[in-house]
Parts: sequence; C-alpha cells; structure tokens
Amino acid sequence: MTKRTMIQYFEWYLKSDPPLYQTLMKEASSLSKMGFTHVWLPPAYKGQAGINDVGYGVYDMYDLGEFDQKGSIRTKYGTKDEYIQAIDVCHQNSLQVIADIVFNHRMGADEKETIKATAMDWNDRNRAVGQEKIVDVWTKYTFPVRNGKYSKFQWTWKDFDGTDYDAKTNQNVLMTFEDKKWDPKVSKEEGNFDFIMGDDLDFQNPNVIEELYHWGKWYKDFTNIDGYRLDAIKSIDSNFFKGWLDKQKSYHTNDVYAVGEYWSGDLNELNTYLNDSGHCMHLFDVPLHFNLFNASSSYDTYDMSRILDHTLVSSQNEYACPFVDNHDTQPGQALYSWVQGWFKLHAYSLILLRNFDNPCVFYGDLYGIEHDNIGPVTHLSELVWIRNRILEDEIEDRFDDFHCIGWKVDGKHPIVVVMTNGLANGKEFVIKNKSNIEFIDLVTKKTIKLDENGRGKFDCFDGGCSIFIESEVYQKMKEELEL
Repeated sequence: MTKRTMIQYFEWYLKSDPPLYQTLMKEASSLSKMGFTHVWLPPAYKGQAGINDVGYGVYDMYDLGEFDQKGSIRTKYGTKDEYIQAIDVCHQNSLQVIADIVFNHRMGADEKETIKATAMDWNDRNRAVGQEKIVDVWTKYTFPVRNGKYSKFQWTWKDFDGTDYDAKTNQNVLMTFEDKKWDPKVSKEEGNFDFIMGDDLDFQNPNVIEELYHWGKWYKDFTNIDGYRLDAIKSIDSNFFKGWLDKQKSYHTNDVYAVGEYWSGDLNELNTYLNDSGHCMHLFDVPLHFNLFNASSSYDTYDMSRILDHTLVSSQNEYACPFVDNHDTQPGQALYSWVQGWFKLHAYSLILLRNFDNPCVFYGDLYGIEHDNIGPVTHLSELVWIRNRILEDEIEDRFDDFHCIGWKVDGKHPIVVVMTNGLANGKEFVIKNKSNIEFIDLVTKKTIKLDENGRGKFDCFDGGCSIFIESEVYQKMKEELEL
C-alpha cells in the first residue's frame, strides 16, 4: 500500500540554528509515521557564503561541513558528522535520502586569473557585444584548507565556459572565455541558457566530466545517500546526466530515485528533455505548479475542469514529480509564484490523493515559514497519512464542472474528494461494497451515511475542499497521528 511521497526538507529562510540536520534527526520518526518515504535535503557542501549559504552558491563539493573554509567549518545545516548521522537516522526510520546536486557553477574562487574573454548579450547569450579583451576573473579554485583531501583536482578558467564579473574593471558583464562557447544542448531561453551564475562549468571539457564522475562515486561512498535531486538541468548539456546517473546507479544496490529541475511551464520542453536524456530521471511538474498558481490567483474565473491539462502527470505520469511550491517559488524568491493559502488544500489533495507516483511536499507548507509569518497548511499531515495507508489506484473522476470537481478512489478504504473555487454543487458517488457506511469530512467534520446501494452526496463549502474517508478509518488516523 505504501506509496512514494517525498518531502523537500528545507525552505529558503531557515535559520542556521538549530542546525537542520539536528532537527531532522528528531523529526525522522514522525515523518516516517506520517507516511513520507523520501527526504530531499538541501545542498550539503560548502558554499561561498559559508554558514549563511543556502547551498546553491557552490564553492567546494568535498567540504560537507568539515573544513574551516569561507568563514566556518559547518554549513548552514550542520557539520559533516551531523549530516552523515542524519542520513543514518533516516535509514533507521525507513526514509530514503535524496541529495541536492548542483553542478552548473562554482562561486567564491580562491585566486584570480588574467585571460582573454568576450562580452555577450544577456538577452541573446550567443551574440557578442564587443571585441575580445583582457580580463581578470575569479576562476582558480585551489581549496588550500582542504589541501587535496578526497580530491587533488583544482579548477581553473579552462574548466569553465564563462562568468559574469570582470575584476579588472570591477564590472558585472556576461562573458565567454577565449576559444570557449556556451554548451549547445541546453534550453534555448535567451538564445542559450547555459549560464546562470558564477563560473559556468564547461560540460564539453573531458577533465570536468571525469572530475564530476569521481565526485559522484566519492559522495555515494562517503554519505550513503539514496537518490538525487538535480538542480538547473535546463542549463546543463542534456547528454551529461544520462551517463552520470547510469554510473551512479551502478553504485547502488536498490532502485535509485532521481528527479531533475527543468524550470519551464512548457510541457513540450519537458517531454523533449525526457526524450533527449533517455528518460534517465523524473522531472518536477512545473506546468502543473503554474496551473495551481493560476487557479489560486484567479479565484472563481479559473476553469477547474482543466486544472490537469497540459501537465506532466497527464502526459508521462511515471516520470512526473508533482509539487505545489518550493524554495524558489516562495515569497521573496526569483521564481516567486506562491500558491495562495486558500487553495493549498485543493492543490495538495490533487497531488497526494490521486494515482500520481512521485509527489513532493514542501517544508514551508508542512511546518510554515516563520520569515513571512506563513502558517502550515491544515490537514497536510493527514493527506500524507491517507496517501500512504489507504490510497489505491482505481479512480473515478468528475471533472465535469467549471467550478466544482471531484473524484473517488475505490478500494478497501475508499476516499472521496470534492473541491470548488466558487459555488459548491457537490458530487454524488456510488461506493463499491460500502452500503450504509458512515464517511466523515476531514475539514468540516461533517458526516454522511451511504444508502443501501452505497450512494451518497458529498458536499463542500463554497470555495472549499473536502476529503471524505470512513469514520472508522478517521479514528485510526487520529490515534496514529496523535491529533
């Protein structure tokens, strides 16, 4: 019965104290009891901002909170030993750990290099906007404190395609290095979306490829992680991860879960990437996220019957990772597209209580976001419990109304969901082999009793969402979750 359910176990504004790894060790048992099967942890390696780095400003991928670099030994989330211990505690509680892998760039170099480079147009990255000239760039990574432990590889400008800062003139300028071009097999956004930030790795350089393969084996051996969340894959050569993941999977003895972040609302782009990469990973369902965001922002003008249209779960469900929000979409972030609070329960019911294989719950929705005074989504822990204790796959949809939609999930313990962004018309369902059985709505606590034919009318309030389960199962859930 248990279904894969992942939690993204961080949000952007988490405080560094208490360290996240210590918190996870305390919460692992509760997460498992709730019904989670996978925990996605933030980037574990030292970033350029040391203890203040969220993890995406990657400096040294071999420093997991072990070396006094960038002003601290620990990372924002804890020390190397705490990281390893947290993974062990997760395993003891039947939780697989998904590691956040950031390969696109490096930041916080140790030394400058003087080289030739050409300025490029930010809006058309393939177009030069000046002549090649001499620049000073921070591109040499010697890691003097680590001093060759785990890897003697040192990065120089030859390992990068370009950067965005000329120290010679103290100017921010996008540039490609001498005899370099952006990697070709990437998103065509802005002409070529290879560059995001910092020093951009050259995925055509065999030395770079060899080092990333070496690091991957070291990381698996060192940490015993179970899978991978792959950052910013639309900016990395689409051929790379197939080979890298194939190699990584050879180091594991069980099924390896990998999910990539290809940030595009265009379903065609996601399908193309899956095809080009040999379906070597799942992808976050960004089009679905935007459907949920638009629905929450449009109130009763959104056609709820179309909410799953043009999404990855409808196109290639087996490769889709549906989610509601994440650290990039939360308030204050560059990709801000926060699903409004009134619609959160609708959204999570859609991704958790259907036959979708790989949904992901956001830390900020389960626990709240203190930075923005955002509270937890009500009933979210109950949805996770329902998904992993009683949810089966036989679904009858009623996506037959502009405002009010619903579905039932048959099985030993059936589930009925009804939601609306306007007036609540309710839905009538016949439940197999459940005559005269009482169901309760998690939200309103109202009950209905099926007739002798198993028929019942399931209602919700205007603009609301209701989740119905058997009253007997509800009592069991309350006991297990200590509600």
